[in-house]
Amino acid sequence: DHRRKNKCEESLRTNSQRLKDYRSKLVLFPLPKKIKKTKKDQKKKKTVAGTKAKVAVKAVQHRGVILPIPQRSTRTRSRVISAEDKKVRARQLLAKAKADHKLEGQRAKMAKKALEEEANPKKEKEPKKEKEPKPAKGKGKAE
Repeated sequence: DHRRKNKCEESLRTNSQRLKDYRSKLVLFPLPKKIKKTKKDQKKKKTVAGTKAKVAVKAVQHRGVILPIPQRSTRTRSRVISAEDKKVRARQLLAKAKADHKLEGQRAKMAKKALEEEANPKKEKEPKKEKEPKPAKGKGKAE
């Protein structure tokens, strides 16, 4: 399959061996040639198409799984919870890892920007003078 890429040599070997086993057990029959049927042909015993020899065909159609892929068990055995396991806060740890992954690009961008500013300091602008607020018109009594 041109879309498949095996990244593990072991899985490549096992899959190719499985396919070789399949091909060794595969039975192929020749395609029948189209012949005009006559009454004499119907009376004759069946022959394999393309040959003159009479062959008894004993192929059986199998149902279900023929060559199963053996799966390794990834189940871990149960064990007693240790004191170190009790100290770990799994939910908090997972939430932090998720946030770190989400913000990784933004943090890298900010760090790059900080390095550029450190290398090329810009002149600071003078702060703007604050304007005095205008008195409200028509509201309240004039003093």
